[in-house]
Order: sequence, then C-alpha cells, then structure tokens
Amino acid sequence: MPISRYPFVAADFRNLPPTCHPCNSLYKIDKDVLLDNLGHRRPCSDPYVGPIFRVALEGSTYGNGKTSRGYRLPKWQISLVGESIQQAETWDALYQIKSRYEVTLDTDFLSWVKHYALWFVREFGREKTADEVSSMLPRYIENVVQEGFADRAFLKSEVFCFLNRSCHDGAVGNEVKEWLCDQVKFAT
Repeated sequence: MPISRYPFVAADFRNLPPTCHPCNSLYKIDKDVLLDNLGHRRPCSDPYVGPIFRVALEGSTYGNGKTSRGYRLPKWQISLVGESIQQAETWDALYQIKSRYEVTLDTDFLSWVKHYALWFVREFGREKTADEVSSMLPRYIENVVQEGFADRAFLKSEVFCFLNRSCHDGAVGNEVKEWLCDQVKFAT
C-alpha cells in the first residue's frame, strides 16, 4: 500500500515486499491497492505467502499478431493462473503484467525460436522433416529452455508449449511445423 495514502503501514514489513524499480516507480507508483477505480475493495495477495500464479498462453493464436522482421507473430492471450483469479487481476491492474509480458513476447519470440533452431541443428542436423523438427519441442522444453534464460524461462517455456500445441492444431499445425522446419534449415 502506498505510504503516502496509508502512513501507518510504513513500519509493516508485509507492506514492504521487494520490487524492482520499474514495478514500484513506473507501474504501482501511488495507486491504491485496496480499492479499485470504482471504490470497491480489491482482493490482494500477501507477497510472502501467496498465492503463487503462473503465466499461461492458452488461447494464443499462431500468425495473428503483430509483424516483426517480416514474420507474423502469434496473437498472445496471456492469463495468470492460480488459486484466486481476483487476486491475479489485482496484481495485473497494479503492475500491468499482461501488457508487459506481451511486449516481452513480441520482442523475444523470434530470437527464442532462433535459439531452438540452432540447438536443433547442433543436436540433429539441418536436413530433417517438419515432423522431426516439431517432435523435439517437448525435449527442448524439458532439457534446454532454461539455459541462459533463467529470468524469463517460465515465459519462454510457455511459448514453446504454445508452439507444441500449435503443431498439433488441425487448422494451423502443418503451417507451424513447416515454419519451424524453415527456421532450422536457415538457422545461422
């Protein structure tokens, strides 16, 4: 809670969770965490006890998002999944988590796919079928995805789970597999 609005919480350690500078000074700023814009009480989470939320990309669609470097990115559908959706909505309202993750996904998606393509070439070679390229996504998620990406590994993992689901989608599966195969063939 902002000390400017609730001075009595200045000495309460539960009110002093560690946050990064952008979270505290650009997003939360002086927002009232107790009340929403309509004056209704918000359900809040204890930053030390939880609940814990995870990010999910179910509902995202391949090839329907923004264009970057000549590629049509996925249209991201970002959800916070956990015990209490209302508490997750409070965190999102204060810190704009979903919109910030969308920027991260749009910015990093192609480089993450390139990392996958380079890993695939090192492990299996370049001349593989689209089915062979896509079949290694679960192995990559389980064994490699956190390599060098620890601070965003949870998000990167969700991206590759999304790609794996998309490969099995009757409407776009073959297109996604062929696109991944092309990424492998032309990876440098």
